[in-house]
Amino acid sequence: MINITTLLLPFTSLIWNGEAEIIAAGYDCEAFRLKGSEQGWEMTGTVEAKARPGAGAAREESALQMFRQMDLKGKSKDDT
Repeated sequence: MINITTLLLPFTSLIWNGEAEIIAAGYDCEAFRLKGSEQGWEMTGTVEAKARPGAGAAREESALQMFRQMDLKGKSKDDT
């Protein structure tokens, strides 16, 4: 048995992807790639590429603008 220490949450699933590669996923909902052999293993990164920086902020700003527009329409409409 070989233990691999990481700063991540524990892995719950492991898939062998060849002789020298393991795909591991756990409680943080992200799959990681580990490469190595009996001499040692190391994490080489995530399986999926992260979104480009700022993409989440732009989407959040877009949603905020949408709700502002909806709010303005509600205020300008006369319901009487």
